[in-house]
Amino acid sequence: MMTEERDAGVEALEVDLEQAKQDLACQALRVTEVTAELGMQTEEKESLSKTVEFLRAELEMVHTRGEEQGDQSEKLRETQQQQRPQKDKQCLHERKSSAAREAQLPRAKDSELDSEDVNEDLEREVARLSTSLEREIRKNALLSKMEKNLAAELRKEKSQILELTDQLQKQMDAQEQQLRRQQERRREQAARGSSGVMEAFLRELKVLRNSNLELHNKINAEKSASAALREQSDALWMRTQEMDISSNCRRLQAEKTKLEEELQNELQPPKAHRLEDLEASRATNRQLVGALQAEEERVGGLKAETASLSLRLEEETQKSACLSAQAQSLRTELQTEQTWRRRLSDRLQREKDAQQQEADALLQEVEDQRAANLHTLVRLRAEKEAGQRLRRETAELREELEVHMVACVTLSEATPSFWRRVLHFLGWRKKK
Repeated sequence: MMTEERDAGVEALEVDLEQAKQDLACQALRVTEVTAELGMQTEEKESLSKTVEFLRAELEMVHTRGEEQGDQSEKLRETQQQQRPQKDKQCLHERKSSAAREAQLPRAKDSELDSEDVNEDLEREVARLSTSLEREIRKNALLSKMEKNLAAELRKEKSQILELTDQLQKQMDAQEQQLRRQQERRREQAARGSSGVMEAFLRELKVLRNSNLELHNKINAEKSASAALREQSDALWMRTQEMDISSNCRRLQAEKTKLEEELQNELQPPKAHRLEDLEASRATNRQLVGALQAEEERVGGLKAETASLSLRLEEETQKSACLSAQAQSLRTELQTEQTWRRRLSDRLQREKDAQQQEADALLQEVEDQRAANLHTLVRLRAEKEAGQRLRRETAELREELEVHMVACVTLSEATPSFWRRVLHFLGWRKKK
């Protein structure tokens, strides 16, 4: 019965240790998942950096196109200034000047329409770039928030792991002290017999089982905390996906609006402008000059806005680089934490192996003590049986001796004196 209880206690201890090992494996898996999430965030940051580079290239293209438009407007102004003396000279010849101006007006109108189209394209491009920049800023803010949350979770897990390590160290110290006390008690109780040793061993096993149950409860609490953190990270990821979906919907809506405007512009029939006299043509020329000046000012404003957007893009690129560095540092901390966890698991495995060896040695010692006691019991039983057999044989010999002595006495009474003296000499005397 005591052996069965001892075996049951050892099996329960092994089950608890196996459960603790599985819990540590779950913790290591959680750290691996967090590392994978950080890797995904790093990839997203790399894609964001690529997007920022693409936007920068587009801004440079827009800037180049704006400069080209400015050059074209300068050339158009120079051509108009060169054409003014000719127009003054042609005022004397109204027919020739009217024909020449009628030939020049479509060109000016075409150049004005081209400049308006280019300016509209620039405005749309700047609006699109502004929207993209705002979206990237929101994404960077969200990523920084996610990194802060992950850093807080890592700090929390690190503190919990440190607490768990302290508790494990305390429990291991307590178990070592218990094993030492167990060895001392075992030495003291070696002379008392195997029953006392088994009772002490069962008590120690019970204490170890209680300590392992406490450890198991603490590891379960750690597992529940890790599950809560995992749920929080999943919820944060879902919110991020929802925000990305909403931003994509807004972008698609803007592109749809842009396409509708382009279709409307293409469907509008071109309006033919006819000038009736030279005064109307002069007024139109003055309006064209004013419009060109306004367009030049507008292009200058667009250039300034493009420069400010470029500066903001550079700032966002620097922020993305800082976030990448922070993510790299967090990844390094996670790798250090994972290495430390592996070392802790190896240490726990070594402690488990040492405790298992001590338990096996104790079980072997108990088995040896039991075998010795059994051998002693068998020997005592054999000696007892030998004593009983010797007593029976002594009683039989005594009875035979008494019978023989009676026979000898009878013989001595019937024998001559010579043989009587011989028997007397040999010690065969008649009992009185």
